[in-house]
Amino acid sequence: MACLFCGSKTVQDSGLPLNRYNSKVFTCLTCTGCGLIMVDPIPSRDDLEKMYPPSYQQGVSKAKIDSHKKQPGLRFSYDRLFALIRLKGTAAKVVDFGCGNGQFVSNALEQNIAIEGVEFNATQVEALNVSIPETRFYTVDAFFESAQRYDVIVLSNVLEHFTEPVEMGKALLGKLNSNGVLLVEGPLEGNKSLVNAVKWLYLRIRKRLHRSYETSHAPTHIFYSNYDNQIRFFEQLGLKTVHYQTTENSWPYPETIKGCKTPGLFLKYLIGLFSKGLAFFTVRYGNTFIYAGEKR
Repeated sequence: MACLFCGSKTVQDSGLPLNRYNSKVFTCLTCTGCGLIMVDPIPSRDDLEKMYPPSYQQGVSKAKIDSHKKQPGLRFSYDRLFALIRLKGTAAKVVDFGCGNGQFVSNALEQNIAIEGVEFNATQVEALNVSIPETRFYTVDAFFESAQRYDVIVLSNVLEHFTEPVEMGKALLGKLNSNGVLLVEGPLEGNKSLVNAVKWLYLRIRKRLHRSYETSHAPTHIFYSNYDNQIRFFEQLGLKTVHYQTTENSWPYPETIKGCKTPGLFLKYLIGLFSKGLAFFTVRYGNTFIYAGEKR
C-alpha cells in the first residue's frame, strides 16, 4: 500500500489492533516517510454505504446555536469559521462540502453568507433540500458535474474521511475560483498530544497483552495525520497557507465533568483537561487543527 499523502511505498505495521467491520479485517499501517497512519485496505463503496446511511447524520437541523461558543462535538466555534470565510469578502460564494445535517449551512445563511451544501448520501441530500429550501444541496457526483465555482470551500471534520485525499483535494481545487480558499478543520490524531498518546498507547498495550484483541467499529477515519505531513499535503496540492492553527480537544474523552459517570471517565476527563493546558505552552501541539489555504 502506498502512503495516501506522500505516495511512499515504505510502510510498516502500526502496532494497533485489527478491526473487523462489514465482514472484513482492517489494519493500520504507518508510512515510514511522513508518519501518516492509514487504514488498510481502503474501504470499498459497499463499506462506505454501510458506514454512512441517512441515519449517520441524524436528520436535518436548522437549530440556531450560539456562534461564539464551541458546541459539543465540534472543533471550533462557528464564529471562527465565519471570520475566515469573510476574508474573501461579504459576497463570497461558499459551499460546505460534507455538510451533514445542514446545521452549519443554516446558521451561515442567518449570517447572510451565500452558502450551499454537499453530502454523500442521496437520501440525506433530498431531505436537506426539502427542509432548507433557501439554498441548494448536491450529492457529491452532482456537485462535481455542475459548472458552479466557489470562493470558499469548507471541509469540517471531512478530510480524514477521504479514501483518496490527494485526488479529492485536486478535484476540490478545480471547483475553486482563482485565489479561492479551502477552509478545513478536523482532527490531528497522529500529532503531539497527550490525549492522542494515551489513546494509542492503550490500544497498543491491549494488543500486546491479548494478541486476539480486536475492535469492531466502522473505519470512518481513513488516516491519522500530524502537523508536518498535513501542512506538506496542503502545500503539495498547490495551496498557499493563509492560516494554520493547532489546539487540543478532549474528544474522545469527556469535555465536561458532567459527562463523567464512572471513575474511568473522570480520569479521562482529567487527562483531557491537563492536555488542553499543555497546548498553551507547546509548539505545534494538539489533536485538532484549522487551516485556510489560498489557491495559487
